[in-house]
Amino acid sequence: MRMTAEMRPAAGWGRLHATVTGVPAGEECRLVVIAPDGHREQGASWLASASGSTTVDGSALMAPATVTAVQAETYEGRVLITLML
Repeated sequence: MRMTAEMRPAAGWGRLHATVTGVPAGEECRLVVIAPDGHREQGASWLASASGSTTVDGSALMAPATVTAVQAETYEGRVLITLML
């Protein structure tokens, strides 16, 4: 699996843009942003397509400067990939 992600600042929160590839079709997934203290906020969700590549836009109630990682995981909580920022 591969992932690219970008967080852009907004007024006290962040806008999330990410592309995730290699997720099996039909998998229910979400992106989670993670702070240094382990606090987690969901930023986006999607259903993996047959093409194997998904681009999602979302937001999280966390300032981008405080985000240390973005994680793609299934709704069952299985971590697919983690991108350290």
